[in-house]
Amino acid sequence: MAKYLIIDSMYLTYRSYYAYGNLTNLERQPTGAFFGYAKTVLQLLNKLDADYLAIARDLPEPTLRHKELVEYKANRKPMEDNLVSQLPLIDDFCDKITTNFFSLGGYEADDIINSLVTKYASNENEIYIMSGDRDLYQLFIHPNVYFVKEEKNYVELFGEQDFVKKYELNANQWVDYKALIGDGSDNFKGVPGVGPVTATKLLQANGSIYNLLGKLNIDNSKFSPGGTGESDAWIEDKKNATLIEKIKNNMPILEQSYMLSKLMLCDYTTNPLSKGHTFENSLELLEKNNMKTLVDYYNKNFGQKLIQDELF
Repeated sequence: MAKYLIIDSMYLTYRSYYAYGNLTNLERQPTGAFFGYAKTVLQLLNKLDADYLAIARDLPEPTLRHKELVEYKANRKPMEDNLVSQLPLIDDFCDKITTNFFSLGGYEADDIINSLVTKYASNENEIYIMSGDRDLYQLFIHPNVYFVKEEKNYVELFGEQDFVKKYELNANQWVDYKALIGDGSDNFKGVPGVGPVTATKLLQANGSIYNLLGKLNIDNSKFSPGGTGESDAWIEDKKNATLIEKIKNNMPILEQSYMLSKLMLCDYTTNPLSKGHTFENSLELLEKNNMKTLVDYYNKNFGQKLIQDELF
């Protein structure tokens, strides 16, 4: 069984920046985001013992989703200068530790991650994803997918069973759920007046938006079939009449939010993934930025492995 560690680069960048925002090197240049990023990757590689490492990066230019909605993610604050200055360091680090460092114009890191998981997920493989983006919960439709949260002495995993227990939905209903409620962080609306509780009950009863619209004789061609449910009984219940009218009257919003929520597939590379990692290539960069603790950690945990590989 092969293990794949896939990292959402911008998520880890922000997470590291807010954890180590005041850190600088001897030249007083900000390095907190870079330090936290490198530290997390190094510790995850050690704790998970992944066979493959892949990193997906967002690009600054608009994506295909911006063409659908100009205001997409327009509510996000500009990146702070101290963080912007560290992006070249992080990119350089990623280039040094793996050839599996991907970005693609028009697409988000989420789409690259979706494409990677779709290609490599199987009953024989385990996929570990470092990201805080809940859109990626769609990937629980694949076997052996886990989200990782790196802690001091262990790695906490969030898998499909945890997802079902927390949200009381199946993975193939997640896009419908996001479409119904919208996404404030990405700056797009759902059906007015539909929140998490209402959306969950609707999907539990009907299985999917596709099923519900089919029962209502409304064009459902822009949606995908999902789970099953007792649509007839739910539709006939007079308590749901107002909600049904809201859905009928807001079909353009629902269709757009569904499209914005659904992950896309993309040709992120023409090459197969390279196995392993070359973290040792980054040690000079770490030392240059006064990160001796990371160099020592690497030598302690990976140096012996390299010696053993050479001997045996």
